[in-house]
Amino acid sequence: MKKIRIFVSSPSDVSPERVRVERVIKRIQSEYSSGVEVEVIRWEEEYYSATSTFQEQISSSADADIVICILWKRLGSALPDDFSREDGSSRTGTEFEFEEALEAALSTQSPDILLYRKSSKIMFDAERVEQEKAELQSLELFWRRWVQNEKGHFTAGFKSFESVDDFEQVLEKDLRAWFKRRFHKVTWPESKGSPYRGLDVFEPQHFPIYFGRRRVISEVRARLIANFERDNIGFLLIIGASGSGKSSLVRAGIIPTLKTEQPIPGVAGWRELIIRPSELDDNWRLTLAKKVAESNILPEILEGDYSTPSEISELWTSVSNLSVIPVKAGLKRWGQAIAKQEGQQQPANTRLLMVVDQLEELFQWPKEEQVAFLNLIDGFSRSGVIWVVATMRSDFYPQLFALPELMALKESSRQYDLA
Repeated sequence: MKKIRIFVSSPSDVSPERVRVERVIKRIQSEYSSGVEVEVIRWEEEYYSATSTFQEQISSSADADIVICILWKRLGSALPDDFSREDGSSRTGTEFEFEEALEAALSTQSPDILLYRKSSKIMFDAERVEQEKAELQSLELFWRRWVQNEKGHFTAGFKSFESVDDFEQVLEKDLRAWFKRRFHKVTWPESKGSPYRGLDVFEPQHFPIYFGRRRVISEVRARLIANFERDNIGFLLIIGASGSGKSSLVRAGIIPTLKTEQPIPGVAGWRELIIRPSELDDNWRLTLAKKVAESNILPEILEGDYSTPSEISELWTSVSNLSVIPVKAGLKRWGQAIAKQEGQQQPANTRLLMVVDQLEELFQWPKEEQVAFLNLIDGFSRSGVIWVVATMRSDFYPQLFALPELMALKESSRQYDLA
């Protein structure tokens, strides 16, 4: 019997949500009754002795497998000085539990921290209005410290909810995904070869045996969504040392997650294109057009006004600001096919995920071709339907400064540093 400890951290203003946590877990527990025992740790269900403080008697969030943190308009009451940060600043119980869990997670990859924030309208009690405003301000300071910086860039993943019913649905979906990933038995037939990849890259089909990067996958997904919602640019540059696993992260982690494991709300389907600059010959536009039009990527691109890769290549050479037209048209035709199959009137919302792996190979190209390629990528990223994720070795970082086009693309938190 595997025991899973779920720690619920939140102040009293979200008491109804805390109750729903128990309800959701009971439903999931019933499905894993033969092999999993779930313990929910909620401070209001414990007893407390007068011999020490409340916080000293609450179980450590760092010892849990999952920490569920729910926030709305306050953080709770400040703790005694013993629980202050190293810089001397005081903390509430919720802050202490969140930061204690985060410190443990960064060093041991456990617990997983699920952060939720209620977005419904905040009303202040007339008799406590100044105090409640101060409590809300403290919450905003905490949020800027850990989740969203002063520029509005998200630095950690979280989910919003409007009502207690919304929270229950979101939480259940997240916990089911967590349990499925944790306890789903992976069968890897001999016909697929060894599951131990050695120095080989993990590809999308290896997702069932790709472990150890759950937190990073979640952060990258959240960063892509936040950036796109902020400025409608679908681009992220992942930078890391040689051998840190950049290619495997994108191929076996990000692609399957966006397509099937944690789809983007409102997106009916993804096609993916994986390229390396070294795989594109001197006539890279034509080679790229041929790759996009392959039967397993976006063959619908050739069903419109641009019916051959050569015509698409010509467009990309002469009119770069119109480069997305054939791709958008192809995606729309695919969306119409999905809608027809499902009996819907409006075309389904479809996207293309373009992975430019080992982007540092681009530095071997002539300068004018580097700029042309990046201009094309820039147009794709701003199309609204194409997301571009690129990987690059960190030792090539100084060369970025010679390419203002790439520097502009990766600004505003569109860079992720992979440890």
